[in-house]
Amino acid sequence: MKKAIWMGSIVVMLFAVVVISGCGQEIKPEVSMGQPGGIIIQGVVRNSTSASKEALAGAIVKLLGPTDINTTTDSNGYFKFEGVVIGEHTLIISKESFQEGRLIVSIAALTPTNSVFTKDVNLSDNPAILSVVRDKTASPEALIITFSEPMDTSTVIPYISYNGVSAMSVSAKGIVSVSKSWDSDKKILTVYPQGNFAQGAKYIIILTGPSGSYSSIRDTAGNNLTYNYGGIFYSSSSYTNGTAICADLFTEYSGSAPIDPPINLNIKTVKSNSSEVDYYDVYNINNNSNNNGNNNVFVLSWDKVKDALGYKVLCSINGGLYQLYQLYDDTYYWTYKLTTSNNNIIIDLKALDESLSDYSRTELNNYPVDYGNGINWPFIGANSVNFKVVAVNPSGEGPASAVITVKDTKKPIVRYASDYGSYAQVYFSEPLEKAGAEDIKNYSIPGYTITKAVLTNYYSSPSSTNVYLYVSPNFTGTPSLEVGSGVKDLTGNEIDPSVKKAFIY
Repeated sequence: MKKAIWMGSIVVMLFAVVVISGCGQEIKPEVSMGQPGGIIIQGVVRNSTSASKEALAGAIVKLLGPTDINTTTDSNGYFKFEGVVIGEHTLIISKESFQEGRLIVSIAALTPTNSVFTKDVNLSDNPAILSVVRDKTASPEALIITFSEPMDTSTVIPYISYNGVSAMSVSAKGIVSVSKSWDSDKKILTVYPQGNFAQGAKYIIILTGPSGSYSSIRDTAGNNLTYNYGGIFYSSSSYTNGTAICADLFTEYSGSAPIDPPINLNIKTVKSNSSEVDYYDVYNINNNSNNNGNNNVFVLSWDKVKDALGYKVLCSINGGLYQLYQLYDDTYYWTYKLTTSNNNIIIDLKALDESLSDYSRTELNNYPVDYGNGINWPFIGANSVNFKVVAVNPSGEGPASAVITVKDTKKPIVRYASDYGSYAQVYFSEPLEKAGAEDIKNYSIPGYTITKAVLTNYYSSPSSTNVYLYVSPNFTGTPSLEVGSGVKDLTGNEIDPSVKKAFIY
């Protein structure tokens, strides 16, 4: 069967009816007044892909509607239906090795008698995919892809991709290993995945050609595949170096929802293998020229849950609402995936906020702190960032896990202090909370009176954060400095008592 191009008034592509005007004509009956007889529908069927557009003899033409009539085109490709009654009719034209065409023809009640409707049709002989069926009786299960005509089997390269739990849009990378076979007529391709399909899952069936593009898929006559015939497949450029055509397959699920919460939640940074995430870690992640691309994440993991086909990960920043964390999957980059099918998830520190399902905040205090240097720093405040996990499958979701918190627990330290006569410049390991850092009671320099403290936070270089301590009289010699517990970082950690002193020189 082949794609139909209607040269008269209307084009219909397979099951979808699309009304257009063709060859500059409008839909008008040819009326011959005074002649006996009723309404006539007639036309000529031609080969659209040949240069001469030769007529196609032997095409089967069906007129379905108030009455069902069949006919066959003659040697000139001509067909004719006489005595057509008022109503809506479907005109179907088919011929071996050509794509089927369908056309709706409406005969209005006021149509004059003896009206003649002329509908010339071009049929394309490009191959098409007629159906994709899952064979559950095979062992293992199989996909059966039926083409309209014999295919050059060397040009049809199938893949199957597991795309996760269908009801939850679960992210999962990877191509399922497959084998394939063809029937003797080279029209039916059977694709066998490695093992049976998972329940309640979404798979993507992928076809491409030897050039890395579906455009190189051909039949035995060398004609290109018409991939969108019937709306089964869609085009994509995400699976090969060229382009592929894809079709979605959703499998059913018969089980019950999970009943247990995930347990044993654990967080480790890739960079330091620690659950501690401090400001200096984020600085290195965003600015270190030696970053190997893997330091900007931490891994949240938990024990697998019975009956779970996927997991929702929920995130709350600084006591705000819990929101669904979205994974951006670089294999299927056109969409965000909502959860994960694994019992762990890699979370990007510097893109945490924008990865939440609703990142347009309704409460001001839910925004992460962004000081204009490209560092979104949500790990601030008493609650910092909380995560919890929910097990899901297409039948529903289970109870949420206990909350696990990602928080900066590393205390700031004094790195060194420089003598500038009337003031000392004291360098700290990370940005500081302003009120405590500028309170002169939090500093002691024996033999000198501190008159003012001024904080300068360097967010683009945390280790360059400093406090200017103005003194009287001017410094002489190498005085010593001690910083009190009132000096804290942005998360509220007090100065590390083991590294709170420095000589000023």
